[in-house]
Amino acid sequence: MEVSPARRPESSSLVSIQALRAIAALLVFWGHAINAVTAQVAAEFPHLYGPFGVDIFFVISGFVMVYSSESLFGRPGAPSKFFARRIARIVPLYWAATAILVWFVVPYASTKAVLGSLFFAPHIPSEAPLL
Repeated sequence: MEVSPARRPESSSLVSIQALRAIAALLVFWGHAINAVTAQVAAEFPHLYGPFGVDIFFVISGFVMVYSSESLFGRPGAPSKFFARRIARIVPLYWAATAILVWFVVPYASTKAVLGSLFFAPHIPSEAPLL
C-alpha cells in the first residue's frame, strides 16, 4: 500500500486567516484612533486594541508570506524574486498614500520630509519622513 503525500487545498486564499488579519489590523487602527482622540479613553480601555493587534497581525503576515512563497523555496534566484514581488506590492501603495497625505493633509510639508518618505529614509538631516 502506497501513502500519497498530503495535497494542498485548491483554494489558497486562506479566508479565515485573512479575516483574522483584518480584525488585527482593525484593532491596531482602533488603538491609534483612540489615542488620537483622547489619552483618557485609551487609559480606561487599554485591552481593546494596540499591542495585541500588532502581534497578531505580524505573526499572521509572516505565515502568509511563507505560505504564498512556498513555490520559491530552493529555486535559484528565489530571494531576488521574493523581494521584487514585495517591492511591487508595497511601494506603489506607500507612494500613493504619501502623495495623498502631501496633497490633502500636509500640503506645507518640506521637500526633505516628502523625499524622506518616498525613498524610505528614516531621517534626512533634521527632518522626519511623513509616513
